[in-house]
Amino acid sequence: MRRLAESNRVVLIAFTILAAASGSAEAQRVDSGRKHRVPVTLALAGHPPHAGTPYVLLRRPPSGGGDVILLADTATAGTLSAALRLLMVSRQLDGDSVAAPATFRLRKGEAGEVPRPVVPWVPRVLADLRAAEPKPVRGVGTVRAVQIWLPAQGDGHHATGPGHPSRRPARLR
Repeated sequence: MRRLAESNRVVLIAFTILAAASGSAEAQRVDSGRKHRVPVTLALAGHPPHAGTPYVLLRRPPSGGGDVILLADTATAGTLSAALRLLMVSRQLDGDSVAAPATFRLRKGEAGEVPRPVVPWVPRVLADLRAAEPKPVRGVGTVRAVQIWLPAQGDGHHATGPGHPSRRPARLR
């Protein structure tokens, strides 16, 4: 009888270990499937970055300082929302990081006259940016700047085609 109770206890311990191991494996699968976030620096210039442009998007490799959205002092929440959308589309097409630097700018009216909603959290980020202390931003100079983190749009590499998983956009919330 004692031998049976001891073997039942061993079986119970084995099942407990297996259940714990399978639970942690499941948790690891969930964690590994989670999308990561990718940084972008928002910088406020004292004047429009280029005549007639409300913002400039600088795509740079991580070793070159990473992505920067350079905004004019007169930027609105709508302007920042549009710049963030351009960055997200660029990341969908070219990957979350780039190998070579690139500069994107849109003149007023080039993006079409279709009104786009403001991303809900952008007014708060813009207020934080306006209140930030000036600091050096590589390749830009000393400006008011904050860093935010956006949902990953790709796998960190260049996208490979329309069906590639990096082409499925994560949404700004």
